[in-house]
Amino acid sequence: DLKPVPYIDNFDYSNYLQRYYVTAILEVYDLTLIHEGGGMLRYFDQLRIGLEMKLNELFVDPYGDFMAGLLLGRKRGLSSELMEKFNQLGLTHIIAVSGYNVSLMVIAAFSFAGFFRMGRRVKVIFAILLVFCFVVLVGASAAVVRAGIMGVIALFAAYFGRVYNFSRALLFVLIAVYFYNPFIVFYDVGFQLSFLSTCGVTYLYPKLESFGKYIPSFFAIRESFLMTIASQLAVLPIVYFQFGGFSWISPFANVLILPLIPFAMLAGFLALLFSLFSSFLSLLFAFLAYLVMDIVLLIVDAFSFFTSPGTI
Repeated sequence: DLKPVPYIDNFDYSNYLQRYYVTAILEVYDLTLIHEGGGMLRYFDQLRIGLEMKLNELFVDPYGDFMAGLLLGRKRGLSSELMEKFNQLGLTHIIAVSGYNVSLMVIAAFSFAGFFRMGRRVKVIFAILLVFCFVVLVGASAAVVRAGIMGVIALFAAYFGRVYNFSRALLFVLIAVYFYNPFIVFYDVGFQLSFLSTCGVTYLYPKLESFGKYIPSFFAIRESFLMTIASQLAVLPIVYFQFGGFSWISPFANVLILPLIPFAMLAGFLALLFSLFSSFLSLLFAFLAYLVMDIVLLIVDAFSFFTSPGTI
């Protein structure tokens, strides 16, 4: 039966689904699989599953699923208890693919091309292809596409020897996504949070620097705290409107955890990369990643004691 998309608890589910060009719901009572399907997307699905399995070989539970979240944006393996803690502390963004994941792809591409002494333009083309493959691999959500487009624009600027203008790139992404599918701009919360967070770090962070001169600067505490505050301020309207509250403890948890995430991701990425040809180096980087993830989860557990219905 083909049915219209209903409202769910005063939520306009119809407009939300139109970002995927879904205008109706088909209720199926009997389904027989005739053909599994194929094409490029099938190979990417198989690759993603293989990477997740490899991460779970390198790391014991729940660290394998946690690393899959950091590198691939995969949340399904994480326990509901851990996801609830992330939600309460405003930390779900750390297991969403972001610009740092794209940066890792660019670094990997440049390192590989540099090893074979390729020219600058060949490096850029190889990096663009790798970023494209990565975006498809992790599911090509709107937030991932935003990070990918901005990364590709920066790479094109390098290819043609032009100066990369961040503001113009951000505006281009917004316009491009709007003309591709305006429902993404208005109804995709992930894209909204990603876009506004980037705006906050870019435009609010410099304004806050004068207020943070008394915050210690060692271990990048000042920078992490101010960037977290800038990001949280930028997304606050969306968070409050969409989720009905805001965790007062979220900035403090973020300022302790965010500086650790790039180290965990880099070590996990290297562990995955070296697993192709060196088990010793792979296990070494996996151990380093495990230590960082363990610290992160200890901080999450510590802060979760302060979160009851404690939102404002």
